[in-house]
Parts: sequence; C-alpha cells; structure tokens
Amino acid sequence: ALPIYAILQNIGVRPDGTTGTLHTQALYDHKMAIGAVYRLAAAHGLRTQLGVHVRVEKDLYEVEGVDPRVCEFFSTRSKEIRATMDELGLVGSKAAEAVTLATRHAKESAIPREQLFEKWQYDGRLMGWSRHEAEKVLHRDPFQSGMEVPLPRMAEEVFEKLVDNTSVVSRKEFLTRLATRAVVHGASLQQVKEAVDKELASERVVVAGLVGTEMYFTRSDLQQAEASLAQLIKQAQGTRHHQLSREIYRKVIRDNPNLSDEQKQAVQTLTRRKGSVACLTGIAGAGKTTTIDAVKQA
Repeated sequence: ALPIYAILQNIGVRPDGTTGTLHTQALYDHKMAIGAVYRLAAAHGLRTQLGVHVRVEKDLYEVEGVDPRVCEFFSTRSKEIRATMDELGLVGSKAAEAVTLATRHAKESAIPREQLFEKWQYDGRLMGWSRHEAEKVLHRDPFQSGMEVPLPRMAEEVFEKLVDNTSVVSRKEFLTRLATRAVVHGASLQQVKEAVDKELASERVVVAGLVGTEMYFTRSDLQQAEASLAQLIKQAQGTRHHQLSREIYRKVIRDNPNLSDEQKQAVQTLTRRKGSVACLTGIAGAGKTTTIDAVKQA
C-alpha cells in the first residue's frame, strides 16, 4: 500500500480579511466521497501515464500483475492491526479504527530515503520482485476487463442498486459509489461527474426531497409504485370483509391461553377492526410470531 498524506491547515481567510478556523463538519461528512474521488484520480493517472491495469478489491484498487504475496509482505501495519483484532475477537470498521489508534507507534528518527529504497529493493528481491517484474506491469494494452460496460450504463446500474438498498440516494453517495466502480473503467473524475449529472437528470430519476442541505433522489418507477401502494392502502381503510365474528375471536383467545393482554389486543385489532391493512410492530422477543400464529388460526 502506498500511504499518501494531505495536510490541511485549520485556518481560513474571510472576505473581510479576518481569519478563522475551518468548518470541518463538511469535510467529515464527505470523507468517503473524498477518498473515492482521490482513488479514482490516482488510478486514472496510473492508467494514462504509466499504462498499468488496476483491479478493485473491497472498494480499494490494486495494480494488476503484482504478486499478492508482495503486497501482503509490505503491508506490515495492516497485518499488525488484523492480528490484534483477531486476538481480541474484534470485527468491523469501528473496531479497526480503535485498534489502529491504540497500536500506533511513535515515529522513529527519519531514515534517509536512499536507505529505505535499498531495503525495499532487497526485500522485493527476496520475494521475487525486482525492476524486471515491475516493468512487466507498465505500458499495457489500454483496454482491460471492466471497460466493456459504457460509463453511462455503469452509472445507471450503480444508481439502481443504491436505490434497491436504501430507497433514496444523495448525489454524494452516488458519486462515491460510481467513482469506486469506475476505477477499472479508466474514467477520469470529470467523466464520472458528468455521468452522475446525466443520470440524475434522466427520466428514470426523480427528486425525493431535501434533508438538511442534501438533496435526495430515487427512481421514478419506485416512486410511482409507492404512490399506487399508498392509494391502495387508503382505499382499504374502510373495508370490513376481513372482520371476524366475536364468537370466532373469543374461541381463538380460549385456544391460546398463553397470550398476554397486549397480544390479545393485537389479535383483536387485526381481526375485528375495519381496514384490511394493519401493521404489527414490536421489539425482538415481544411475541409477534405468536400473535400472528393466533391470527392465522382465526
């Protein structure tokens, strides 16, 4: 892994010449998008300037042709973090972040770059990786696997999948996901931004609403389906054909003596009140399944 650091001074100059600290919440809110955009731009530069192929691995990318053992060998920090998490039985990104901070070592005195290069070259040769192997991954055929899908079609697929998962999507979320996918496509940041804007302006997409300062979008067909469902629910509010007689309800209660008072009330609501659409909610272990079994029995 190639660590790259960006230093941002926490100070800004206002139009009137005075200074103040930055409003960092926006940076925090956009950190995933910033990371995705940076990786896209870096991969595009590698493709256009060095002619390498890349592959996406868990939202990150790697240079094709580099032996995975070499990558693993030089990823000493990530191995240390994973080992600590395994030892403590921890999983998840939050746990990884905590372990990263807890196991961070103090920086040793600066080692001259020439000595680092010499050590890295020596370690690489031990792993069977030298300048000869490195040159093989350069200046390859511009076309690679993943480029056969046109970028507009990729944008459509990404948006559909996001909506399938979350119903509504912000432009930031859409840009982040497409930038990650488009790494293997060889697209530039400008091309990705244009694809995002084009998809959001298409007839397939409608504005879902504004949350804070963030505009959210959804698919037009999904919005139409929701509107139709809402109309059906409204029409069903006054129906009575599903209602059971008092005698049947009482028999079900007698046949299920373990029902709590709350469950009995739920059974009555579902079987005796008007409106053929009802929603039963409750925390885990509240007895929803038992209640529904009694309703089915009725």
